[in-house]
Amino acid sequence: MRKWIAGAGLLAAGLIAGAPAASAVATSQTFYGSSAGFGSEQAIRYATDSAWRKVASGGYTRDQCYVSSSQARPTGNGWYQADVAVFCVKP
Repeated sequence: MRKWIAGAGLLAAGLIAGAPAASAVATSQTFYGSSAGFGSEQAIRYATDSAWRKVASGGYTRDQCYVSSSQARPTGNGWYQADVAVFCVKP
C-alpha cells in the first residue's frame, strides 16, 4: 500500500511539473483627463495632456495606449470643457 501511495505521489508530481506554465494575462486600464480651454481644440489638447500624464504615472508607455474618446462642450464666451479617455493594454 505504501508503495502505491508513494508511486501516486511521484506520478502527480511529474504531471504537475510537466504541465505548461500559465500564460501571462494582459492588463488594461482607462485613464481620464479633463480640462477647460479657450476653444474646443485647446480644451481637448489640455485634457489629452492630463490623461497622458496619468498614463505615465500608471506605469504604461504611450505605445501601449490610444485615445479612445474625446469630447468638448461649450461653457460660454468661447470657453469649452473637454473630457478625454486613453485606453491602455499591457501584455
